[in-house]
Amino acid sequence: MTQAAPYEDDWDLAYSPESAQQPSPPPKPAAEATVRHVARALPSLPHAVHRIETKAETEGKAWDAQPMPHSLRSKSFPAFMARSALFRATKAVGSFTVLTPVKAQKANIQVFGPKLDMRDKRIWEIAIELAKERAPNIGDKFEVELREFARRMGTESPNARALRSIWSDLTRIAMVRVAFELDGGRTQGAGSLIASAIREEDRFFLRLNPDFALPALLCDKQFVLNPTRRSSIGSALGQWLHDFYCTHSKGQPIHLDYLMELCGYEGVARNFPSKLKEAMDELVKTAPEVVASYAIHKPTRRFEKWQLEAQIGEEKRSYQQPSSMPQPRARRGGVAL
Repeated sequence: MTQAAPYEDDWDLAYSPESAQQPSPPPKPAAEATVRHVARALPSLPHAVHRIETKAETEGKAWDAQPMPHSLRSKSFPAFMARSALFRATKAVGSFTVLTPVKAQKANIQVFGPKLDMRDKRIWEIAIELAKERAPNIGDKFEVELREFARRMGTESPNARALRSIWSDLTRIAMVRVAFELDGGRTQGAGSLIASAIREEDRFFLRLNPDFALPALLCDKQFVLNPTRRSSIGSALGQWLHDFYCTHSKGQPIHLDYLMELCGYEGVARNFPSKLKEAMDELVKTAPEVVASYAIHKPTRRFEKWQLEAQIGEEKRSYQQPSSMPQPRARRGGVAL
């Protein structure tokens, strides 16, 4: 059930100015073994990932038969997606060639594969929306239309080039592998953001990876976001800040060096304060219900130690509480028991 006020706030567990220089510890590496079916993509994985993945293999991918989580809440997405550098606030260029930790609040994340940005986030969100609408079970293959992606992105009459770009982005997102720890380390695993993106002549099909999607859509808070409003913000940094503040109820001061790492900013560091000011000005103008006002405190000449403090707007944050992972449902002959 959607939570009403008073809204549970987790700032104290996620960040304080005094702890800004203490990054979250990455998941522990495996002692020896690696996951068999992702070993080529992920050079090293947390120990728990090996345990979970091997168990899933021996049970015949039993997670595939689990019902799609929150199937009636298509606009709800995991909090860690909005509180991390998984989808970056600058144009993504290049790839992570080894399993690489990325900054996140209340989660530990490691990524292998192409870097992703805010456009990729919207495409991934639409894939999740369509999966919730069309796939009864988490591992089901479902058909999609590229024009539907374009329509949900705000383009009613896309040309062929735009459709090819969407398909290229989907296949690139399917190449990304993520190792993760959620819920204070109680939920751990690894998987791909999208298991497969398949074209069969003029038809297109997607399938989620249950090893990632099931814990991601169950074991983290699922916040209702407003992609249409977000897309009206011109800068990627402004869009990232929109989603970030949509998942918090208080605008606790944040050091700029911490924020640069958290949002995945890869531009010239000294330009970040001016770009942040532009993004916050646009966010306040476009979505005052999310952020009513803000201030950048400058207690020192070092801009890295400046602090951004936002006054949260009146919009009530809506989310679903995390759930526990279900018991795997074994399969025999392709039929879930």
